[in-house]
Amino acid sequence: MKNRFVLVCTFVIFWTQIFAQQVYLYEVNVSKIEHDQLRIILHCPKISQKQIHFYFPAYIPNNYAAVNYGRFVSKFSVKNAKGQYLNFTQKDMNTYFIPNAQDIRTIEYIIDDTWDFVEDKNYVFGTSGTNIEQDCILLNAGGVFGYFENYQNIPFHIKITHDNHWYTHSSLFIQEKKEHHTVFLASNYNRLVDNPIIATKKQDTLLVKKDKMECAVSVYASFNYSKDSIRAIVSRALSNVQNYLQYPISKQYHLILYLRKKDEQNKHLRDIGAFGSTEHTNCSVIHIPEDIEDYHPLKTPYLKRMEQLLAYNFIYATFNTNLPSAYYADFNFQKPISTAHNWFYTSFPHYISLLMSNYSNLDKLCSWMSKKASLAKTYPEGVPLNNLSLHITDYPNPYDMFNYFFDYGVLLMFCLDVEIITQSKGEKNLLEVIKSLNKKFDKERPFNENELIPAIAEQSYPEISKFFELYFEKANKPDYAKYAHQVGLKYEEGIFIPLDTQNAQQKQYLKKWLHIP
Repeated sequence: MKNRFVLVCTFVIFWTQIFAQQVYLYEVNVSKIEHDQLRIILHCPKISQKQIHFYFPAYIPNNYAAVNYGRFVSKFSVKNAKGQYLNFTQKDMNTYFIPNAQDIRTIEYIIDDTWDFVEDKNYVFGTSGTNIEQDCILLNAGGVFGYFENYQNIPFHIKITHDNHWYTHSSLFIQEKKEHHTVFLASNYNRLVDNPIIATKKQDTLLVKKDKMECAVSVYASFNYSKDSIRAIVSRALSNVQNYLQYPISKQYHLILYLRKKDEQNKHLRDIGAFGSTEHTNCSVIHIPEDIEDYHPLKTPYLKRMEQLLAYNFIYATFNTNLPSAYYADFNFQKPISTAHNWFYTSFPHYISLLMSNYSNLDKLCSWMSKKASLAKTYPEGVPLNNLSLHITDYPNPYDMFNYFFDYGVLLMFCLDVEIITQSKGEKNLLEVIKSLNKKFDKERPFNENELIPAIAEQSYPEISKFFELYFEKANKPDYAKYAHQVGLKYEEGIFIPLDTQNAQQKQYLKKWLHIP
């Protein structure tokens, strides 16, 4: 009896502290799934405002379309300390207005699986959404957890409750881990959205260590796979990035690999291209269908495509960590201010990953670039990269332009790279210039919107500002043949090929372009 009393007192004290400490406490029982839905319970922070809005994100970082996660929410309710329902008004699909804000104690609602809505033209990109199945649950926080206006920068506790057959993983800090629940902690809402959670009925985890970096890998696969193959691919990709960049990588990283078998149920998901990766500061979600070779432009085999994606994600993490943008530091999840520099975290890391993966095989690299040139022709003409970055959410279907950064953007990165090489007479390349930005920016000093281009010009040459004006701000098309010739290549009718013979300068510039370690 005494023990029971102690437990009750402990429980009451705990919840009293939670309410008084200005923190969110979310509860999710992943063992209770009905119709690909989950019930979410929020024990709210104490609200000092008389009235308040409760939001679900309309936008999230690193996504090219409005996500409007509120459309996947149903049976929303608000209660006071006595369990009585409070009135509220739903202003739009993402916003709830609650007049008696100081009485709010709990909020409950149901979330739907976003992967079940991929046939909607406004679908959420797969790895940015939620997938709720009987044996695996992918929780991207924006699609699960809401927040109060003016209360984004207080801690979020996420309590995942489960039976003996579930395991939960995230790069979030683990505040408490018991047999039947895990409590994750995020210092604020931005941090929460930056760290997805996966829960599975199978404990498939790996730890890969390279130098001073640890990479935890959580794997869900709906088909048989080789754990040794995954470990080898992660290890190889990590080593390649470390050796090629010679630049600090995040000390701790978390990969969520969602490997999907070939079946009719998920055919549409693959057909619309809702696979790939979503990158975060210290983690990534990667979804690859088993039949990726049927969908990849160069018919790349499954494991090779995974290695390419891993390389891109590690490179993205490297520069996102070391050269952060102020744009993402205090993100507005309802109406974010547009940025003209999406290319820095999309086109640039993808370009570097292609160089790194193919620098020893010039024919293969030329095949990649030729494919990019072919794909670049499929987009509307006269769209500057900066302009697209600023206005991509205005397109009827932004995903139609999603790969513009990865196709045409990569070609621009190539031309910019060669421009820097020729201006420096083979002394500098684009990668070295970007790395040198750490003299000006770092984790404590993120770059602002108007600082990036001047900083690149400062670390290279004043003429580089003119290049950005001509080809990033305006819709001029670079002379691919001119830039190709500078590094010993030939460009004709959309095809890049190595020249049969190269002069001394071309050989020098070629070596600098490939950044051969």
